[in-house]
Amino acid sequence: MALAIASVPVLTGEVAEKFESQANKIYEEYLKRTLDKKNKNVHYEQGVQFVKDILAKSKREEV
Repeated sequence: MALAIASVPVLTGEVAEKFESQANKIYEEYLKRTLDKKNKNVHYEQGVQFVKDILAKSKREEV
């Protein structure tokens, strides 16, 4: 059985603008966290590679 379209609530006016503003703010924060996480992974990988390079150049003896 179908519902009448008029029974579906719709935001209008100031309430709709506030909702959209908050949704956009949360979305921007999500994008920033995603980029920050990606950058942290890149920095970690660079650090690991740096340590591997140092160890490869070292004159250490195996135990």
